[in-house]
Amino acid sequence: MSWSRCMFIDLFGPESNFHTGLIQRNPVATEDGVGSGEEEDLEDDSLTLTEEEKAYHAKLLEEGRLDRVKAIAANQKTCVNKYVRNAFLPTVPSRWVEAQSRSVDDKLWDLYTFNYVAPIHADSYRFLASLTGEKMKKCREKALTENTELIKGNYPLTPDAIKLPVIGGFDRTKCGVSASALAVRGFLGPKVQTVIVELKRIWNVGCPYLKCQCVAEGKGDCGKNISWFDHVFWYLLSDLFYLFPEASSLRARARAFRVRARSIWRAVVLSMVVFTHMRDVMVKMAFSVTMDPSRTAQDIIDDPAIMLHKFPRTMAKLILPARYVRTAQKRALEAAPASSAKKARTAQQSILEFYVPPSRAGTSVSSQDQSAPSSASTPPSSSIIVQEDGQASACNRPLRRSPRGLGLVRASLFKN
Repeated sequence: MSWSRCMFIDLFGPESNFHTGLIQRNPVATEDGVGSGEEEDLEDDSLTLTEEEKAYHAKLLEEGRLDRVKAIAANQKTCVNKYVRNAFLPTVPSRWVEAQSRSVDDKLWDLYTFNYVAPIHADSYRFLASLTGEKMKKCREKALTENTELIKGNYPLTPDAIKLPVIGGFDRTKCGVSASALAVRGFLGPKVQTVIVELKRIWNVGCPYLKCQCVAEGKGDCGKNISWFDHVFWYLLSDLFYLFPEASSLRARARAFRVRARSIWRAVVLSMVVFTHMRDVMVKMAFSVTMDPSRTAQDIIDDPAIMLHKFPRTMAKLILPARYVRTAQKRALEAAPASSAKKARTAQQSILEFYVPPSRAGTSVSSQDQSAPSSASTPPSSSIIVQEDGQASACNRPLRRSPRGLGLVRASLFKN
């Protein structure tokens, strides 16, 4: 599965430890014999130890094991950071994400990449929030027209009105001081960064996220990262007791969750439906490029009706590998304007605008004819110089106008 899902990433030619599998998923537990039972080999069965001595000896072995784990983690810190930073699987199926979430207690943010979408279909959002067919159609239209603004309803979208729990209460890596405000990720300006990071930025366009209000409340910047709303929604859906501990039964908690989904969370659920449609367009483009890398922005999707809208056209220009991969032909095209501009700046010989043939042998040209040319062919203030055969040119480089002389001429125009 991993190889087939990495084909889209391979088109961009990134150097990623995550996709090549050079680093093990749990390198600390298997390298240098950590956890392999080497400490047990140090046991001397010939010595009879009391219970107190055995406890002290076990404490020493545990301290040594922890020190070794810290040393290995410090040595591999750079490699592990590269491994996690490059983690990106854009086209994985929802069932695979659901299976992976079970291993981390449904905390999708604990997976190596947070670009996975929670395995919740648009129809599931429709059921939870009791959305009508007209609302679903409007969400699809907003996705195709690249309209990521929240659909305002009867409930305000302030952190106090949404009544989401503090994210730091169940995610230790997030802020646990202030409530979270809702926002939607839009298209960001281009930055000079790696291909994987740029693809991640593109892949999250339109996704609602939660950010703490420490700065807005004057508490200072806590430095904590954002949380994707669908990840929080998925976790709260899997642990209803966290939201409603006073409810007497699971049925009561499920009913209370649906009440929130179709009331104070309704705008957020609608934005998630919009994002699911946007992500579907992205996945279709990714599979299309994987099957045929020669696709262009005009034919990246076979359905011409979809390509008539704004969002598919914008995404088609950003998602193609040709935007990131610099082939030999592309580098040659980029170097051509630079070389032509450099050639234009080089000083070259000037070309005369007219030519007077020199006098040939056997023909006599009177000095009177040379000094008195026809007034019809030459302006009164001009002069013609005849160059003989073999005579060096008096000017072999282009004439330059003196800036000082031009200044004098301009100054004379305003006198008197």
